[in-house]
Amino acid sequence: MKVVFGNSDTWNGHNWKMEVDLSVICKLEGKKEDVGNKNNGKCRYVVSYPKSKVRKLFKMMVQNIHNDSTLDEIQNYLKGHSKGYEKLFYEIRQKNGR
Repeated sequence: MKVVFGNSDTWNGHNWKMEVDLSVICKLEGKKEDVGNKNNGKCRYVVSYPKSKVRKLFKMMVQNIHNDSTLDEIQNYLKGHSKGYEKLFYEIRQKNGR
């Protein structure tokens, strides 16, 4: 599921638009990738898309998507594809009163 959202600040002239593919984010949940140095033979694994970044992304989505039905669609998609992210998205919506 692709979600497009943005913000247009006519007062300061700052406009931005972001497209997010939730299916990719859900597939990366908990996945780790090797970022080690191949030259010295050391391996180091890190989470591909850390939960802290997912939290920031969801917070931006809740703050900048003004259509509640779109937020409901996102939540339903997450419910079917990632219970952990669905819970996180729900918590952020509750904190923002949406």
